[in-house]
Amino acid sequence: SISKDWAEDGIGYVRISQFRRNSSQELADAIRALESEGLKALIIDVRHNPGGLLEEAISTVDLFVSEGVIVSIESRREEENEDHLAHRETTITEAELVVLVDHGSASAAEIVAGALQDHDRATVVGKTSYGKGSVQSIFEYPDQSALKLTIARYILPSGRSLEDSGGILPDQVVALTTKRSPESEQLIEELENLSLESEDRATLERVLKKLNQQSTVTKRPSFRGAFQERLGDDPQLKAALKILRENTAP
Repeated sequence: SISKDWAEDGIGYVRISQFRRNSSQELADAIRALESEGLKALIIDVRHNPGGLLEEAISTVDLFVSEGVIVSIESRREEENEDHLAHRETTITEAELVVLVDHGSASAAEIVAGALQDHDRATVVGKTSYGKGSVQSIFEYPDQSALKLTIARYILPSGRSLEDSGGILPDQVVALTTKRSPESEQLIEELENLSLESEDRATLERVLKKLNQQSTVTKRPSFRGAFQERLGDDPQLKAALKILRENTAP
């Protein structure tokens, strides 16, 4: 669930695809390897990360934050409320951080991005995350009906809940470029090549304008290939790299 690369000299990149068991330990190992080669700043990519284990998200934040609340669990029963705290002894790096998020970043991924943002430990870049911040249980009944009940909420260090705030709003909003679907491209090309009289042509121009507005699809970030190979087609990576260059400049 962890992959690492160099963005450029001194600036590392790690991708966390999901918070599985031992993800935080894998991340710690990756960071130590990068630090042995001169790490000054780090991009943490949790785009399209659907979440996973809460304890792994907490341990991940604990690698970068030395004190204070990481996340609180607000239960329907007050006696079951919990505060999860950072520990100085588990902090392994003071490198500058940027966290990349998008609408596919949910639950545990949002806790990591939101906690680091609330502690002013990272700049968050990308698009607003999914907004999954509740713990739910399903109660089944003999007649095969079921009730889904929210039994707790995740509360970030600033006191905001993920669902009430509509997800993590990036410090710098950057969209991926959009493109038409291949089918729309072909249709628009065929229409543009039609030879029509002026009145019909005016109608066609209106149709083409609507097609151009409605036929775009948002690109999903590519996680294949080396960082430099992906950089040219990923404005969110470019923005993250620009921020870290400026923050680590002499």
